[in-house]
Amino acid sequence: MIEAAGTAPANGEREASNIQSATINATDQAFAAILKNLSSYSQNGTPSVTNDDLLTYSLSLRVEGSPPSASSTAFNATPLTGTVLSGGVDLNTTSKFILISDTIPFGTSLNAVSTPPTGWRVVYSESSTTTLPNTADKAVWSTTPPANLTTVTRVGFVYAPLTPTGLLTNAVNSPAIAPNTNITGFSFVVRTTTTFGSNGTTGGQIANIAQVFGTSNGGTTLVYDESGDQTPSNFNDAGTSTTGSNTPRNGVATPGTDGTDPGNNTGTDTNTSL
Repeated sequence: MIEAAGTAPANGEREASNIQSATINATDQAFAAILKNLSSYSQNGTPSVTNDDLLTYSLSLRVEGSPPSASSTAFNATPLTGTVLSGGVDLNTTSKFILISDTIPFGTSLNAVSTPPTGWRVVYSESSTTTLPNTADKAVWSTTPPANLTTVTRVGFVYAPLTPTGLLTNAVNSPAIAPNTNITGFSFVVRTTTTFGSNGTTGGQIANIAQVFGTSNGGTTLVYDESGDQTPSNFNDAGTSTTGSNTPRNGVATPGTDGTDPGNNTGTDTNTSL
């Protein structure tokens, strides 16, 4: 059958999208990148004293719309969803939360936390940093800040827009965060508690890592990333690995092992297995 020019097709018009695609037989995977910068530093009015300085860290969460190039045929990028935090949030050990965690750096204490982005709640942990933030050793999280912030070992943020203000004891699961989403506005301040150098003349190093925890499409396999580079889900920086690492660490920074970030999350992993 030949259709006359200018007439509608016999079976109706069809349109194809040129911006969405899926790889057949690929694994669904959320690609989450936690990004972190030292946004400001203050000598707190005492240039010769180094045990009262203020450092402000800014974090953002990016859920990628596509896999890293080396694994583009192995994965389909999917939404980021929550994971059970075994130590609990306000004693809730059943709801699935997307968690951003940051271990307070050695030689500092938590000084303040800014209001997080809409839908996110600040959480605090006083558990030992030998524990893991999400599972196994069971770091305990609370939305209630301790009376003395210097006892906080980790500060974090959980995604809970569907739960009314108050404790997260009966919280519902974190809703999914879609691919191609970038969330900014996470910020906290630490104060130095250790003297670095002699009268501020030699200085020192403060090392810090942020982490994000979740799952893919409500599944059970952990999605995990550390700050310091641009690659998501702990894929290696060279882009040559077809898999990332979802084995979490305690978040205590060790520059000799982890490498350092010269700025804008452009660091390189010295651990080539990640």
